[in-house]
Amino acid sequence: MNRKFFSILIFGLLFSVGVLQAQDHKNKVAVSVLGGLAIPAGNFTSIDPGKGNAKTGYTFGGSLEYFVKEKISLGLNFMYNSFDDKDTSSIKNRIVSYGLVGRYILNSHPEVDYYLRFGLGLAKFTIEGSGPTRSYDLKTTIAVGLGFSYKLSSSLSLLGETVYNQVLEKNAKYSVGGVKRPALGYNLQHFGIYTGLVFYIKTKQPVSSY
Repeated sequence: MNRKFFSILIFGLLFSVGVLQAQDHKNKVAVSVLGGLAIPAGNFTSIDPGKGNAKTGYTFGGSLEYFVKEKISLGLNFMYNSFDDKDTSSIKNRIVSYGLVGRYILNSHPEVDYYLRFGLGLAKFTIEGSGPTRSYDLKTTIAVGLGFSYKLSSSLSLLGETVYNQVLEKNAKYSVGGVKRPALGYNLQHFGIYTGLVFYIKTKQPVSSY
């Protein structure tokens, strides 16, 4: 699992290789829209009985962030992920997450930023298409990864990210007719390989009085 984790992170970084470069962000609002691949891992992709049996799907979402420092942004994000079942295409595994997000820029240059991405929030997991829809309890999700943004203009950049996500869903249950069913039994691990656009909005700086 660790080998796969680091291999995908390295692939994402190599995918974004260019000239090591970062941009003037302080006091800017960043609005990101993105989409890409959602790749299940661990028990979520296992074919063992009672496990996920999920295959690679798609993801899309976005974030709203504010650069509190030149190299640090904090904000909110939303992501929608969909995975088909390996054996039955009518079965859909869906993860909808939202919460806090941030990034820390690793370099300094006017054209390209390389950064660490992190997130903490809540996620809702549902399984559709195999009998009644199973909608599991809302649970904590964490995310960490690497990314880059390439400056297209003073207010627009192209981004790419590789992010490891884990939803702490092992003890989550779902209800049918008001009756709680057994817990899922495993956490949801998946990687996101994203690409998209970032729009930057310059905010007014406070005027100092002397």
